[in-house]
Parts: sequence; structure tokens; C-alpha cells
Amino acid sequence: MSKTVQNSLLTLVVCLIVAYGFAFMATDGQPVSYFLTERESPEDLKETFDLPDPVFVALTKNWLTGEKDIEDLRRVFFSYTLLLTKIDMATGNSPQAKQAKRQAIIALQKGQFEQAEKNLEEAAQIDLNKGQDYWLAASETYGLMAGVVLLFGDYEQAAQYYEQAAQTIVTIAPDQAGVYLVNQAKQLDEANLLSQTIMVHEKAVSLFEKELEADHPYMLMTLNNMANYYRRAKMYDQAEELFLRVIKYGEAKLSPEHSNLGVWYNNIAMTYSGNNKPKKAEEFFRKSLILFENILGKESAYTKSTANNFMRFLFQYDRSAEAEEIRRTYMEHQ
Repeated sequence: MSKTVQNSLLTLVVCLIVAYGFAFMATDGQPVSYFLTERESPEDLKETFDLPDPVFVALTKNWLTGEKDIEDLRRVFFSYTLLLTKIDMATGNSPQAKQAKRQAIIALQKGQFEQAEKNLEEAAQIDLNKGQDYWLAASETYGLMAGVVLLFGDYEQAAQYYEQAAQTIVTIAPDQAGVYLVNQAKQLDEANLLSQTIMVHEKAVSLFEKELEADHPYMLMTLNNMANYYRRAKMYDQAEELFLRVIKYGEAKLSPEHSNLGVWYNNIAMTYSGNNKPKKAEEFFRKSLILFENILGKESAYTKSTANNFMRFLFQYDRSAEAEEIRRTYMEHQ
């Protein structure tokens, strides 16, 4: 695996840690909140991220509407500053493409997001036309274009850019292409296109299975997320098969008290519950809950999420007394 690809995989893993708490955890009901901060005003965030007025106005107008809130805005402001850094630090472009990227940075700093997108498109096309030596740089630029449109929640357009990024390099860097496919699937999922999400993520899994060891941490994370997509689509047998595979390699590779095992136990318990296998579901709910409580305590978001899932499972099977005990033990002080 090339150094560039290793760095890209590491970057994606870091992003997924932030987004999903390392391994994506299935929940029933309220989502888990991993990062709780004091409430701030948009103006506080503007000062924190040192945003130019046009940028602040454009992003605030888009994100402080409907169900979106200040925490969404915080993430978008952070993504904006990170995007500027990534464009500035990008390597491997031809001189002409570098110039187009510099113009994109200027446009972003002025709040001219559509112009920045056009500048990056120009950079990608220049490098594509320069030949194979510049294809990796062109694919990275498509990824940056996805970053621009994601500032405004355009998940479907972002998915298209990630698809272009993957197609550009699938023959020369299939593992890197797999990273882009994972990103494409994530954006399709955000756009509530689950069937398309599954199709794209399956392609990513296929690429990684050829490039990574079966127990590679990123391979396990990718399989876990694939299984969760299957579970949400009620493809329980496929989900069960993948979760068991993840747990098998995870238990052999990780410490018995690693939090990822708790996540995977919870996830397969949710799958067993959906697949009408209550005994197996209860077994793994209890394993997950015990592990999280032992290593993180009762107040942990992971512990509470598993307790909530287990409680709902118990109510489903008319075991209200046991469900109430779970609620009193784990949920009363949240």
C-alpha cells in the first residue's frame, strides 16, 4: 500500500472516529451524542473560527434553519477551515492545476462557493488531461469538490464527486478508490438513498478485501458499517454474517475490554432482534452492556445507548418489569 493511500486511509479513519465514535453503533430511538459542549452563539463560533463576514453569512443562513442547530454549524465551520487547509496542502498537481486551486482558496475566503467549485473542477480537468501521473491529484481534487458542496448539505452532489474520484484511480490505486467509495456511500446514506448506499459500499468492501488483511482495523470498521446498512435494509441474514465475521476477528485481535467489541455486540444484538432471534439478541445485549459498564461506566453514552436498545427489546417481548429495571439502572440520571 502506497504512503499516499496509507495517509488517506488514516484521514478517513479519523473522520469516521469523529462521526461515529470509531465503529458505527446501531441505535433504536435517540442517537448517541458523543461530544457535549456548552451552547454557543453563531457569533461566538465566528470569532472562534475567525471567519470572514461573507463566509459567516452564507454558512449561517444555510445551517440555522429547520432541524439544524448550533452544533451542526460548529461542524460546518470546522469543515470549512479544514477544507482551506487541505486545498492549500494538496500535493502532486500540475503547475496549472495548482494555480486553479489557489483561485479556489481566494474564492472560498470571499464566500464565493460556486466559484471555488468551478476553480477546483478546472484543476481536476487539467490534471486529468496531463495523464496518469496526475490522476491521483485529480481524484483528490474531486474529493475537495465534495467538501465544498457538503458545506451546504448537498449530499447527492458530494456522492457524485466521490464517485468521480474513485473512477479516476480505480485502476492505479484500488484501495484509495475504495476510500472514495466509502465516502460516496456515506453521502448517499445521508441523502436517504439506502439501496444505492448498499450497492456502492459493497463495491468498496470488494476492493478492500483484495487490498487489506482480513483483520485490518479499517477492514473491520468497513464491514461493520456494511452490516449496519444491511440491518437497516432488513437484510438480516447478510448483516448477521458480516457482524459475526467482524466479531470473530475482533475478539482475536483486540483486548477483551476494547470498546469496539461492545459496539459490535450491540449491533449484532440489534440484528438478531430484527431477525426474530430473541435469545441471541438478549445474549449480545447483555455482553455489550456489561462490557461498556465495566470499561466506561453507567454514565457513558455508549452504555446508555445499549441500555436503551436493550430496554426497547425487552418491551417488545412484554418483559416490562425487566425493561423498567434497565431504565432505573441506566437511564434515570441522563
